[in-house]
Amino acid sequence: MSSGLSFHIAPRALNLDRAFSPRYLFADSVRHVIDGHVAADPYYEIATRGAAVALNESALERRMRELFALDLNPLICMTRQLRSELALFKAWNTYQKHVSLAVQTIIRGNSNESYGVDRRQISYAVDPPAARNAGLCAIHILSGAARSNRERGHVAGDQSKWRLSEIAAELGLQHTIVFEVALCFEEHRGLNVTRLCRSLGCNRRTLERHFKDFGLTPQDMKMASALAGATNSLWGTSSLTEIAFEHGFSDQAHMTRAFRHACGMPPSVLRRLVSH
Repeated sequence: MSSGLSFHIAPRALNLDRAFSPRYLFADSVRHVIDGHVAADPYYEIATRGAAVALNESALERRMRELFALDLNPLICMTRQLRSELALFKAWNTYQKHVSLAVQTIIRGNSNESYGVDRRQISYAVDPPAARNAGLCAIHILSGAARSNRERGHVAGDQSKWRLSEIAAELGLQHTIVFEVALCFEEHRGLNVTRLCRSLGCNRRTLERHFKDFGLTPQDMKMASALAGATNSLWGTSSLTEIAFEHGFSDQAHMTRAFRHACGMPPSVLRRLVSH
Protein backbone atom coordinates (compact mmCIF):
# COMPACT_ATOMS: atom_id res chain seq x y z
CA MET A 1 0.00 0.00 0.00
CA SER A 2 1.13 3.57 -0.61
CA SER A 3 1.64 6.06 2.20
CA GLY A 4 -1.03 8.43 3.40
CA LEU A 5 -3.99 6.11 3.94
CA SER A 6 -6.91 6.10 6.34
CA PHE A 7 -9.35 3.35 7.27
CA HIS A 8 -12.61 4.11 5.53
CA ILE A 9 -15.17 4.40 8.37
CA ALA A 10 -14.06 7.72 9.88
CA PRO A 11 -13.87 9.53 6.50
CA ARG A 12 -17.35 8.31 5.60
CA ALA A 13 -18.76 9.38 8.96
CA LEU A 14 -17.30 12.88 8.65
CA ASN A 15 -18.35 13.39 5.04
CA LEU A 16 -21.67 15.12 5.67
CA ASP A 17 -22.05 15.96 1.97
CA ARG A 18 -22.97 12.35 1.21
CA ALA A 19 -26.46 11.12 2.00
CA PHE A 20 -26.64 7.65 3.55
CA SER A 21 -29.09 6.13 1.05
CA PRO A 22 -29.51 2.31 1.14
CA ARG A 23 -27.89 1.92 -2.29
CA TYR A 24 -24.95 4.11 -1.35
CA LEU A 25 -24.45 2.27 1.95
CA PHE A 26 -24.59 -1.15 0.32
CA ALA A 27 -22.22 -0.22 -2.49
CA ASP A 28 -19.76 1.22 0.02
CA SER A 29 -20.03 -1.93 2.14
CA VAL A 30 -19.09 -4.04 -0.87
CA ARG A 31 -16.24 -1.76 -1.97
CA HIS A 32 -14.74 -1.60 1.52
CA VAL A 33 -14.75 -5.34 2.03
CA ILE A 34 -12.36 -5.40 -0.92
CA ASP A 35 -10.34 -2.33 0.09
CA GLY A 36 -10.81 -0.87 3.55
CA HIS A 37 -8.70 2.23 2.95
CA VAL A 38 -9.08 5.63 1.35
CA ALA A 39 -6.50 8.28 0.51
CA ALA A 40 -5.87 10.48 3.51
CA ASP A 41 -5.60 13.79 1.63
CA PRO A 42 -9.33 14.15 0.81
CA TYR A 43 -10.22 12.78 4.25
CA TYR A 44 -8.20 15.41 6.07
CA GLU A 45 -9.70 18.07 3.82
CA ILE A 46 -13.17 16.83 4.83
CA ALA A 47 -12.12 16.84 8.51
CA THR A 48 -11.39 20.57 8.38
CA ARG A 49 -14.74 21.57 6.88
CA GLY A 50 -17.16 23.49 9.07
CA ALA A 51 -19.78 20.72 9.11
CA ALA A 52 -17.29 18.07 10.27
CA VAL A 53 -15.78 20.40 12.87
CA ALA A 54 -19.25 21.21 14.23
CA LEU A 55 -20.33 17.55 14.46
CA ASN A 56 -20.84 16.78 18.14
CA GLU A 57 -19.68 13.57 19.83
CA SER A 58 -23.09 11.89 19.99
CA ALA A 59 -23.86 12.58 16.33
CA LEU A 60 -20.41 11.34 15.28
CA GLU A 61 -20.78 8.17 17.33
CA ARG A 62 -24.24 7.52 15.91
CA ARG A 63 -22.96 7.83 12.34
CA MET A 64 -19.96 5.62 13.03
CA ARG A 65 -22.06 2.94 14.73
CA GLU A 66 -24.34 2.84 11.69
CA LEU A 67 -21.31 2.26 9.46
CA PHE A 68 -19.70 -0.31 11.73
CA ALA A 69 -22.95 -2.30 11.76
CA LEU A 70 -22.81 -2.59 7.95
CA ASP A 71 -19.07 -3.21 7.65
CA LEU A 72 -17.76 -6.57 6.46
CA ASN A 73 -14.10 -5.66 6.07
CA PRO A 74 -12.03 -8.56 7.46
CA LEU A 75 -10.41 -6.36 10.12
CA ILE A 76 -13.76 -5.25 11.52
CA CYS A 77 -15.43 -8.66 11.22
CA MET A 78 -12.66 -10.23 13.28
CA THR A 79 -12.06 -7.54 15.92
CA ARG A 80 -15.72 -6.93 16.77
CA GLN A 81 -16.00 -10.59 17.81
CA LEU A 82 -13.27 -10.31 20.46
CA ARG A 83 -14.12 -10.68 24.15
CA SER A 84 -11.13 -8.87 25.62
CA GLU A 85 -10.17 -5.25 25.31
CA LEU A 86 -6.52 -6.27 25.63
CA ALA A 87 -6.89 -8.59 22.63
CA LEU A 88 -8.51 -5.73 20.74
CA PHE A 89 -5.68 -3.35 21.64
CA LYS A 90 -3.11 -5.84 20.37
CA ALA A 91 -5.02 -6.41 17.13
CA TRP A 92 -5.51 -2.67 16.61
CA ASN A 93 -1.83 -1.84 17.17
CA THR A 94 -0.73 -4.66 14.88
CA TYR A 95 -2.97 -3.29 12.14
CA GLN A 96 -1.48 0.18 12.61
CA LYS A 97 2.02 -1.21 11.99
CA HIS A 98 1.02 -3.16 8.86
CA VAL A 99 -0.54 -0.27 6.94
CA SER A 100 0.97 3.01 5.69
CA LEU A 101 -1.45 5.25 7.57
CA ALA A 102 -1.14 9.02 7.46
CA VAL A 103 -1.75 9.11 11.21
CA GLN A 104 -1.28 6.12 13.50
CA THR A 105 -3.50 5.71 16.55
CA ILE A 106 -1.63 3.52 19.05
CA ILE A 107 -3.41 2.22 22.14
CA ARG A 108 -1.56 2.00 25.46
CA GLY A 109 -3.25 -0.35 27.91
CA ASN A 110 -2.37 -3.21 30.24
CA SER A 111 -5.86 -3.97 31.50
CA ASN A 112 -9.40 -4.20 30.21
CA GLU A 113 -10.49 -1.29 32.40
CA SER A 114 -8.31 1.58 31.20
CA TYR A 115 -6.21 2.64 28.23
CA GLY A 116 -4.54 5.64 26.68
CA VAL A 117 -4.12 6.64 23.05
CA ASP A 118 -1.18 8.15 21.16
CA ARG A 119 -1.78 9.80 17.79
CA ARG A 120 1.39 9.68 15.69
CA GLN A 121 1.38 11.99 12.68
CA ILE A 122 3.26 10.27 9.89
CA SER A 123 2.30 12.34 6.83
CA TYR A 124 0.72 15.43 8.37
CA ALA A 125 2.00 18.21 10.59
CA VAL A 126 -1.49 18.90 11.94
CA ASP A 127 -4.01 16.37 13.25
CA PRO A 128 -7.48 17.91 12.71
CA PRO A 129 -9.64 17.59 15.86
CA ALA A 130 -12.50 16.02 13.87
CA ALA A 131 -10.17 13.29 12.56
CA ARG A 132 -8.79 12.68 16.04
CA ASN A 133 -12.29 12.45 17.51
CA ALA A 134 -13.31 9.96 14.83
CA GLY A 135 -10.26 7.78 15.54
CA LEU A 136 -10.98 7.79 19.27
CA CYS A 137 -14.64 7.04 18.61
CA ALA A 138 -13.71 3.93 16.60
CA ILE A 139 -11.64 2.61 19.51
CA HIS A 140 -14.47 3.40 21.94
CA ILE A 141 -17.00 1.48 19.82
CA LEU A 142 -14.79 -1.59 19.35
CA SER A 143 -13.69 -1.73 22.99
CA GLY A 144 -17.34 -1.44 24.03
CA ALA A 145 -18.15 -4.37 21.73
CA ALA A 146 -15.39 -6.47 23.35
CA ARG A 147 -16.71 -5.68 26.82
CA SER A 148 -20.29 -6.49 25.75
CA ASN A 149 -19.17 -9.78 24.16
CA ARG A 150 -17.46 -10.81 27.41
CA GLU A 151 -20.36 -9.81 29.66
CA ARG A 152 -22.99 -11.68 27.64
CA GLY A 153 -20.80 -14.71 27.03
CA HIS A 154 -20.69 -14.22 23.28
CA VAL A 155 -19.02 -17.09 21.45
CA ALA A 156 -17.04 -15.87 18.43
CA GLY A 157 -17.55 -17.75 15.23
CA ASP A 158 -21.31 -17.44 14.77
CA GLN A 159 -20.97 -15.40 11.61
CA SER A 160 -24.40 -15.99 10.06
CA LYS A 161 -25.26 -12.30 9.97
CA TRP A 162 -21.90 -11.16 8.57
CA ARG A 163 -22.90 -11.77 4.97
CA LEU A 164 -23.59 -9.41 2.07
CA SER A 165 -27.13 -10.77 1.66
CA GLU A 166 -27.84 -9.89 5.29
CA ILE A 167 -26.51 -6.37 4.79
CA ALA A 168 -28.70 -5.96 1.67
CA ALA A 169 -31.75 -7.20 3.59
CA GLU A 170 -30.98 -4.90 6.52
CA LEU A 171 -31.00 -1.98 4.08
CA GLY A 172 -34.30 -3.02 2.50
CA LEU A 173 -32.71 -4.21 -0.74
CA GLN A 174 -33.96 -7.81 -0.62
CA HIS A 175 -35.96 -7.36 -3.84
CA THR A 176 -33.00 -6.12 -5.87
CA ILE A 177 -30.48 -7.84 -8.11
CA VAL A 178 -27.64 -7.28 -5.62
CA PHE A 179 -29.47 -9.33 -2.99
CA GLU A 180 -30.06 -12.19 -5.45
CA VAL A 181 -26.45 -12.16 -6.57
CA ALA A 182 -25.15 -12.03 -2.98
CA LEU A 183 -27.23 -15.11 -2.14
CA CYS A 184 -25.97 -16.94 -5.22
CA PHE A 185 -22.33 -16.31 -4.35
CA GLU A 186 -22.90 -17.29 -0.70
CA GLU A 187 -24.77 -20.50 -1.52
CA HIS A 188 -22.54 -21.51 -4.45
CA ARG A 189 -19.01 -20.60 -3.44
CA GLY A 190 -16.60 -20.28 -6.33
CA LEU A 191 -19.39 -19.53 -8.79
CA ASN A 192 -18.08 -17.52 -11.74
CA VAL A 193 -19.98 -14.70 -13.42
CA THR A 194 -20.83 -16.75 -16.52
CA ARG A 195 -22.49 -19.45 -14.44
CA LEU A 196 -24.11 -16.78 -12.30
CA CYS A 197 -25.80 -15.25 -15.37
CA ARG A 198 -27.00 -18.69 -16.40
CA SER A 199 -28.54 -19.33 -12.97
CA LEU A 200 -30.24 -15.92 -12.99
CA GLY A 201 -31.50 -16.33 -16.57
CA CYS A 202 -29.90 -13.16 -17.92
CA ASN A 203 -26.94 -12.23 -20.09
CA ARG A 204 -23.78 -10.60 -18.79
CA ARG A 205 -24.49 -7.16 -20.27
CA THR A 206 -27.91 -7.04 -18.58
CA LEU A 207 -26.41 -8.03 -15.24
CA GLU A 208 -23.63 -5.46 -15.55
CA ARG A 209 -26.18 -2.75 -16.42
CA HIS A 210 -28.16 -3.52 -13.24
CA PHE A 211 -24.99 -3.39 -11.17
CA LYS A 212 -23.96 -0.10 -12.74
CA ASP A 213 -26.97 1.49 -11.03
CA PHE A 214 -25.20 0.70 -7.74
CA GLY A 215 -21.77 1.76 -8.95
CA LEU A 216 -20.59 -1.85 -8.72
CA THR A 217 -19.72 -4.79 -10.95
CA PRO A 218 -20.62 -8.47 -10.51
CA GLN A 219 -16.91 -9.14 -10.00
CA ASP A 220 -16.90 -6.70 -7.06
CA MET A 221 -19.67 -8.74 -5.47
CA LYS A 222 -17.87 -12.01 -6.13
CA MET A 223 -14.63 -10.81 -4.48
CA ALA A 224 -16.42 -9.19 -1.53
CA SER A 225 -18.47 -12.35 -0.94
CA ALA A 226 -15.35 -14.52 -1.12
CA LEU A 227 -13.51 -12.30 1.38
CA ALA A 228 -16.45 -12.15 3.78
CA GLY A 229 -16.88 -15.91 3.65
CA ALA A 230 -13.16 -16.58 4.09
CA THR A 231 -13.05 -14.19 7.05
CA ASN A 232 -15.89 -16.08 8.71
CA SER A 233 -14.02 -19.35 8.13
CA LEU A 234 -10.91 -18.09 9.96
CA TRP A 235 -12.71 -18.83 13.24
CA GLY A 236 -12.80 -22.53 12.34
CA THR A 237 -10.10 -25.16 12.13
CA SER A 238 -9.71 -25.44 8.35
CA SER A 239 -6.27 -24.67 6.97
CA LEU A 240 -5.76 -21.48 4.98
CA THR A 241 -5.33 -23.58 1.84
CA GLU A 242 -8.68 -25.26 2.49
CA ILE A 243 -10.37 -21.91 3.17
CA ALA A 244 -8.99 -20.43 -0.05
CA PHE A 245 -10.25 -23.36 -2.09
CA GLU A 246 -13.64 -23.38 -0.35
CA HIS A 247 -14.31 -19.72 -1.12
CA GLY A 248 -13.21 -19.69 -4.75
CA PHE A 249 -9.71 -18.22 -4.59
CA SER A 250 -7.28 -19.73 -7.08
CA ASP A 251 -4.88 -20.62 -4.25
CA GLN A 252 -3.74 -19.50 -0.80
CA ALA A 253 -1.44 -16.83 -2.27
CA HIS A 254 -4.41 -15.30 -4.13
CA MET A 255 -6.43 -15.18 -0.91
CA THR A 256 -3.50 -13.66 0.99
CA ARG A 257 -3.13 -10.88 -1.58
CA ALA A 258 -6.86 -10.15 -1.34
CA PHE A 259 -6.69 -9.90 2.47
CA ARG A 260 -3.65 -7.64 2.35
CA HIS A 261 -5.45 -5.35 -0.08
CA ALA A 262 -8.58 -5.37 2.10
CA CYS A 263 -7.07 -4.69 5.52
CA GLY A 264 -3.30 -4.61 5.23
CA MET A 265 -2.79 -7.96 6.95
CA PRO A 266 -2.65 -11.54 5.69
CA PRO A 267 -5.25 -14.01 6.99
CA SER A 268 -2.58 -15.85 9.00
CA VAL A 269 -1.96 -12.71 11.10
CA LEU A 270 -5.67 -12.03 11.57
CA ARG A 271 -6.28 -15.59 12.71
CA ARG A 272 -3.36 -15.44 15.15
CA LEU A 273 -4.48 -12.12 16.64
CA VAL A 274 -7.96 -13.36 17.50
CA SER A 275 -6.93 -16.82 18.68
CA HIS A 276 -5.43 -15.59 21.95
